[in-house]
Amino acid sequence: MADSKRKTFKTAVAAERVRTRDMTSRHPTRKRKFDINEGEPVKSPPAGGKSTAGGPTATGTKLAGSNTVSPIPGPSNTVTLQPANAAPYRCQICERPYETKSGLNKHLLTCGKRDRTKCQYCKAGFTTYTGVRLHEQRAHPEAENDSRRRELRRPDSEIYDILANIEIQSHKGPFMAKMVAESGLTKDQIRHRRDKPIYKQYLDAARKKQQPIPSPSVPCEPPTCPTNEKIDHQAATSTPPTARDDVKEGECSSAVASALSPITPDPMTSRKRIRNESMSPLSQPTVRRPRTDAVNLTANSPAQVEQTQVVIEPALREYLASEREAALANGNGHLADLCQAGSSLAVNDLASYLDNWIIEDFQKGGRKYNPNGHRGGPKSNYGGTRPGRGPRVESYKKAQDLYLRNRSALVDKIISGTPLDSTEEVPPLKAVEELYSGIFERAATETMTVHPEPRNTDATTFAPFEESELEAAKTAWANSAPGADGITVASVKNTNNRVLCVLYSIILMRNVHPAIFLRSRTTIIYKDGQRSEAANWRPLTIGSALQRLMHRAMANRLRKVVALEANQRGFSTLDGTLANCMILHSYIRNRVSSNKEYAVASLDLRKAFDTVGHGSVVGALRRFGVDERSIRYVATNLATSVTQIRVGQETTRDIGFSCGVKQGDPLSPLLFNLVIDELLAGLNNGERGGTILPGVRVSAMAFADDIVLLEDQEENIPLVLDEIVEFAKSKGMALNPKKCSAMVVGLARGVLAPRKDYKLTIDGRRVAMVTEVNSFRYLGHEASVKGLMRPSLANLPTWLANLKRSPLKPDQKFAILKNHIIPKLFYGLQNPKVTAATLRSVDRLVKGCVKSVLHLAEHTPDAALYAAIRDGGLGVQQLKLNIPRVFLNRLTKLIEVNDDRALSAALQSDCTRELMHRLEQLTGEVPAVQLWRERLIASPTLAGMENATDDSASRSWLQEKPRGWTGRDFVRAVQLRNNNLPTAGGMYATAENKMCRAGCSRVESICHVLQQCPSTHWERIKRHNEVAKKVAKHCRAKGWTTLEEPYVRHGDGTLFKPDIAVMKGEQVVVVDVGVNWEGNIPLAQTYTNKKAVYDNPSSTTLPGDYGLERPFQSCP
Repeated sequence: MADSKRKTFKTAVAAERVRTRDMTSRHPTRKRKFDINEGEPVKSPPAGGKSTAGGPTATGTKLAGSNTVSPIPGPSNTVTLQPANAAPYRCQICERPYETKSGLNKHLLTCGKRDRTKCQYCKAGFTTYTGVRLHEQRAHPEAENDSRRRELRRPDSEIYDILANIEIQSHKGPFMAKMVAESGLTKDQIRHRRDKPIYKQYLDAARKKQQPIPSPSVPCEPPTCPTNEKIDHQAATSTPPTARDDVKEGECSSAVASALSPITPDPMTSRKRIRNESMSPLSQPTVRRPRTDAVNLTANSPAQVEQTQVVIEPALREYLASEREAALANGNGHLADLCQAGSSLAVNDLASYLDNWIIEDFQKGGRKYNPNGHRGGPKSNYGGTRPGRGPRVESYKKAQDLYLRNRSALVDKIISGTPLDSTEEVPPLKAVEELYSGIFERAATETMTVHPEPRNTDATTFAPFEESELEAAKTAWANSAPGADGITVASVKNTNNRVLCVLYSIILMRNVHPAIFLRSRTTIIYKDGQRSEAANWRPLTIGSALQRLMHRAMANRLRKVVALEANQRGFSTLDGTLANCMILHSYIRNRVSSNKEYAVASLDLRKAFDTVGHGSVVGALRRFGVDERSIRYVATNLATSVTQIRVGQETTRDIGFSCGVKQGDPLSPLLFNLVIDELLAGLNNGERGGTILPGVRVSAMAFADDIVLLEDQEENIPLVLDEIVEFAKSKGMALNPKKCSAMVVGLARGVLAPRKDYKLTIDGRRVAMVTEVNSFRYLGHEASVKGLMRPSLANLPTWLANLKRSPLKPDQKFAILKNHIIPKLFYGLQNPKVTAATLRSVDRLVKGCVKSVLHLAEHTPDAALYAAIRDGGLGVQQLKLNIPRVFLNRLTKLIEVNDDRALSAALQSDCTRELMHRLEQLTGEVPAVQLWRERLIASPTLAGMENATDDSASRSWLQEKPRGWTGRDFVRAVQLRNNNLPTAGGMYATAENKMCRAGCSRVESICHVLQQCPSTHWERIKRHNEVAKKVAKHCRAKGWTTLEEPYVRHGDGTLFKPDIAVMKGEQVVVVDVGVNWEGNIPLAQTYTNKKAVYDNPSSTTLPGDYGLERPFQSCP
């Protein structure tokens, strides 16, 4: 046995020496094994085991108190073991004892030899090669990544591009030698790549670059300064082309965006008619803007003939006739007149009639109508600030004013740290007008596109509206701001659906547009960047509430007809943000876990909604087979609408829409998705793309205008990007290279490494590359080379600190924290990388802020904060339990979607299954509401709060502070509710100091002070009388006769003196007020005891004029 162990040890030592020699040869900077004392390589001792110099022998040094020697490493160590009390072997370096020789020799291989291997960056010594590799990866990530990145092979896309350019420029001459010289490949390797189908695509791309086709200039981008992100304003001052001769060769107007016949709008439905509507309160002087060729006009179009001749659809004529008969039968002459006008008047007269009818109907019906438009929110009671007041007073007044009028703006100022008295910076009016007039009113830049046969020929979009359609459109329609006409959403909701059906049917099927429908107002919303730059604000166009309801119903009709690409998940009933994020995360995690290369690109369309061409919208509707008459309505509405942009207290001139769809219109998201659907269908119809699961590939997916590309082979990314650039130009849009990013990950040393210098360009501009040290933002989450990143909590402490410092009352701070700041965290925390530790950190910060704002003790139970208000808590959401539950519910709903192969594959991946299992564990089996209810009941300091579950009056003040309460009153009420008022008998007081300070022999608790202590006797009497007076006052307000503290004698002679006797007719109600403490005895038991005192079937005699014998009912 000893011989076998000795052989095993020698074999291990020899293997270690060989491995060390190999490491030294691979890493010249790392030294070989050195001697402990001398710093020289270890040499074998002379024969006989004796050293030539003084000092220890090869067989070791004797230990004190024993005849044993401590050996040093060598090939022929022999030690005679002798019995001793101490350990027979000891290391000379660290003095560590060992019982066996083999243990000591294994220890000597590593002890004191930190310089066996060294870090190539900081020269730190390590024992093993594994240790130094881990150190280099963790301590020097950037240097290590750069070193690994240098070992990446040349990208195939770059090689293909070089070969294609050489072949195109050679003009059929000899080019093989040049290919070999510039690519670094052999002739066989070049021939192999040239035979691949993808090489032909690179050749086509190279030919396009050599012979570019004339195309319209990129919208919103000045051609003279490629690095400037501002939008070209030249179109705002120049006159757009009005004749077809002005269109260049290779281009066409947006009216011929498909091979079908052009759409002809109603000439009288124009901006000129809007300006000439003298009867409408919306009439304002405006600058006449020349009509562009956004929608083609035909000389002898049916719409022009209809101006003098009434042309009406048979279905509409029958519908209006039946509705007119029904209206006359019901005595509704107003609706009958509308039906008669819709079937008899020409378009030019009908438009004016509808304007008058709408105004008269809303004024006659008593519904809110503001012809001057929206006037803002509620008035503030604090008024303006006056000079000479202190800064703190001025800041407090401003905070209270914002809290009443614009709470969201106040929250934004608080969390950003912006001074409350600072005015909101907005861009100059002139800059906004130049920017958006240059965008909206520019000439059409779309190119010819011939669409295939329509997918669907359903014509149900062009039919009279039904009441069920409008009722469905009103469902989940939240109250929002009114349009320029001042008609509110609430007033439209209250309008009879039958009347609205007639109105909308006439507008759609006669293609007539009232002036109220064509005029809208636009507000700008800040996005990011410099607030003084107009390009950093997003326009939101708000049309008439009447038109928005109609377009909601039309959008519902279109969704039933069209079948959009599954990879477009924006503005759909599906949870699109979560679906796209899970697909992206699952794809990256799958490639990383399988150690395979991949490429991802995130693309952003610059002002896509504002620049998409009207002809592209028309072509997209035709592509899906939408009825031509419905398309005519959409085209006319887009081309003839006008808006005014409000900047601060100023407004711009009337700006028309020659391109773009109105953000804020319910129909616009669907129209935009129809245009993008053609791109997604083309990109995902092939063999390229990213593999989600075997057999399931996705090349591109979108959420509205945010597009993500997934590719297993990086050489496909440049080709796909070129297709998207060409498609965007053909639709009047353009990509924004500044907001685009990509990550291309290759293999080096068998490890994935992102490429830092990958050449990916958009219109000559480099796209930012994502490496290990940065990320790109997608739908509110940060994505890196390893998938979605863990949510960051760096901003939350700052938000809470700013909230606590803000000049607000405690109840206001608590309301902002509960209703604004915590909900802001919900979306970002629903992340695949979220952990229980992260959620606990958030809860700890929030809980500390609540206790600080409401001045609660540190020992306050969590149930007092997290339990529902109905159950006795404050209703603060605990994210550790709520986030996993909400996140798991969202994932479960996505699993039920069966028509999305990519999403189903992503949800079946290993990382998604692990995520759902982890969320199930975090959620637990007991719902959060029930859990905290049970803990509150079990708490010794909160017991009894469950008795007030059915009493809403006892908790309504937590939702809205009663009038007259100060912030101190609110804090005291919360402290009383949660047993937090300061008393001597608190939790942390010593036993001898817990007794009542009034001299009672009882522990001083809140219950004792309020209900039993003699020192507060008269205060209790006063409290009782105050409550009794309020009850009596309320009864008298109802018209009942009341007697306060009357003498009531029962028939058996018993005399009672209740607090109040209320008489109503022949019945007497006795009210006995009692203020009870919520404890172990239920309040219902107290009520039963009080009622038993007064319940007596015998007659009752009241004093004085009320000395009648009558039955009574007790009401304690």
